[in-house]
Amino acid sequence: MVSRTTQRRLGHARRVIRACLRLGILFAPILCGGCGDGTTGSGAAEGVPASAPRPDLEGLEPRVRALLVQAADRVDADPRNAAAWGALGNACFPHDFFAEAIIAYDAAHRLEPTRFEWVYMLGVSLDYSGIDPERIADTLQAAIALRPDDPYARIQQGDALIRLGRLEDALEAYATARRLLPGDAHTLRRIATVSLQLGRVEDAKAAAEQGIALVPSASEFRTVLGQALLRLGQTAQGNAELDLAESLPKDTIPRRDPVVDRVMAGGRSSTLMYRSGVALVNQRRFAEAVPLFLICEEVHPHSARVHTYLGICALALNQPAEARRRLQRAIEIHAEEHEALLGLARLEASEGRADAALALADRAASVRPEDPRAWAVRGLALGMLRRPAEAVIAFERAAERGDVEAPDHLNWARALLELEMVPDAGRRLEQAIRRDPGYIPARLLMAELMRALRRPDQARIHLLHVLRLDPSNAIARERLAALDG
Repeated sequence: MVSRTTQRRLGHARRVIRACLRLGILFAPILCGGCGDGTTGSGAAEGVPASAPRPDLEGLEPRVRALLVQAADRVDADPRNAAAWGALGNACFPHDFFAEAIIAYDAAHRLEPTRFEWVYMLGVSLDYSGIDPERIADTLQAAIALRPDDPYARIQQGDALIRLGRLEDALEAYATARRLLPGDAHTLRRIATVSLQLGRVEDAKAAAEQGIALVPSASEFRTVLGQALLRLGQTAQGNAELDLAESLPKDTIPRRDPVVDRVMAGGRSSTLMYRSGVALVNQRRFAEAVPLFLICEEVHPHSARVHTYLGICALALNQPAEARRRLQRAIEIHAEEHEALLGLARLEASEGRADAALALADRAASVRPEDPRAWAVRGLALGMLRRPAEAVIAFERAAERGDVEAPDHLNWARALLELEMVPDAGRRLEQAIRRDPGYIPARLLMAELMRALRRPDQARIHLLHVLRLDPSNAIARERLAALDG
């Protein structure tokens, strides 16, 4: 069975081939930098179409149709205007009209061969279409010739070389990108993976360890490290890393590309706005996500998921009334909107309505019983209702199902303390602090627990850590003074 994504890419490839063959540019050479003086319309015009390609506009949203029509009209008004061709490519690319984008970027590059953006986006568009891998690599090399110090072009080139089976060359491209952009976790991931494929196990291990230092919660680095350790004969450590990788979130290493991101930001479809909004939420850039979801709401006013994301953003931005309105609306539209149930449960708990929080958490758990977050919110509500034994069971079920966050470990510890299960509570607090070393509530409770167990030195360590994080913390100062007194 061919996946929908594969079918979509094959469909794009067929459209690209037909369009490019019609215009005679599929196997046209890439012009080198310096063939023109870089001014509009002054480059070589050979191979430039006499008019703009027109994407099929049927079924498109009005704002998308207007963007594409205006961009094509600008080209038809002056077919030797490189900027107009580039703008057409920038209008087509975000909306998945890759065949038309390739034609537009190719024309822009022929007319203005010294401008990096045109040839780079041509290479990226060819790559998205999945045709003519050799041309993709050659096009990206032409872009690198114009801007040798651009790390993102090197990363894109490495990906293209992998598809050609040229792993050594790909690794060299990634290594260059790493030197140009030292703190990029995505590049390190590529270096770790390709090194392992080439049998350079020690190099793969080193890259994975550097990646973990950058992104401790990234399962991808843990997986490579585990595989490398197994190949090095360190079976116990390797299996431990692989087990940890299974418990961590997937796809947590963002891939940045300023040129592509800028082009994508010019898109107008609600689908694109939604994807961009979700990405911003995942990066905790909630204020930036709100305008994008509001555009989605204009097109899809009855989308439960759009209202849910607006509610999540409002929660994060400390707008409880707006969060409640959005999340309730999402549940009205779709009674089993899981994320809305969870968000509203957390809101009820934060406002002291434990019974309502428990009811919503139960509904969320019934919709998606495998989600640990539903059980964790249930544990929080039960703890608020002074039902610690049931709360502990809920937290245990959360941990059985996956990742448990630092606040959940803290609430679990509180329930255990009510049951006078002090050692178990200490272990939960240790887990909370391990998950988030800067989590002040967990350190304050751990300090109090250490004081009660007559371990003042350990209590002092946690209180001093709190004061390093928050020098004005009155609770930590009072408790430290009491210890010293």
